[in-house]
Amino acid sequence: MDKSFWQTIQLNDYAVPIGHSVMKLTPELLALFGDTDPELRDEIALPIFGRWIQRDHYSPGELRILVGELTRSLMVGLGEIGGDSVFLRSCAVQGLAELVNYDNRNAFLEADESHLLQAEAINYLKSELDLRGYVTGKGWANAVGNTAELLTALAKSRHAGAKEQIDLLEAIAEKVTHTGMLVFLYDEDEWLAMIVTTILQRGLLDLGILLDWLDRFAHPVGRAPWEQSFLSEYDRRAFVNTKTFLRSLYFQLARLDLPASPLGDFTTKVRQTLQDISRRY
Repeated sequence: MDKSFWQTIQLNDYAVPIGHSVMKLTPELLALFGDTDPELRDEIALPIFGRWIQRDHYSPGELRILVGELTRSLMVGLGEIGGDSVFLRSCAVQGLAELVNYDNRNAFLEADESHLLQAEAINYLKSELDLRGYVTGKGWANAVGNTAELLTALAKSRHAGAKEQIDLLEAIAEKVTHTGMLVFLYDEDEWLAMIVTTILQRGLLDLGILLDWLDRFAHPVGRAPWEQSFLSEYDRRAFVNTKTFLRSLYFQLARLDLPASPLGDFTTKVRQTLQDISRRY
């Protein structure tokens, strides 16, 4: 099918064309997730996919198949930097976010399926090396921001207990404190902070666990102390990303107007951590 075919679907309020079925069109639709035409990929294919999900065009079994197909797409070209495969991976993440958001409203995933998907999403966040935001002529890559959207949806899941939420927090800490290839320019820090505020609002984790996690930003695991970050541009960028993330987290928490204890105490500690790592310079 050419571009005009899919544009016609949009113009017809996303109705499935006469003589076609959703499941027969879906493989070709998902293939467009890797197209380098940003209009076709981001403004046509992804919205069609999301609308068909929202309109219950897929059965629970078909939705599970889609989760598997999009999860496999996360591995295509993983590790490449500067190529075009990132568009497929990043768009697949958005498709998975659509599916998880749907599952949060209309349950179709079992607990083990949700946990496996979260593990795959975390692995993708850790392993993705192409962290470009907007690519001239090809549109948005934005792998970190899009993955954060998926992880936020997973944090809301009925299947996300304390263990799953701790795993999410650990993945965020590792990504933020070890990302030194570039400075976050496209609100990646805000998207990552949104995962944390979602977790906090669910209230499943003790304050002690949260404070131990927060300490990882002051004393990052597996890397030199922040006091030495000036010795390397890579380390310095990671330090800047860490400060930016903590600022975004603090202001998101402040906007929520959380109660004085215990989450209010956590908000205060975020500010103190930010001050502690900043005053050293």
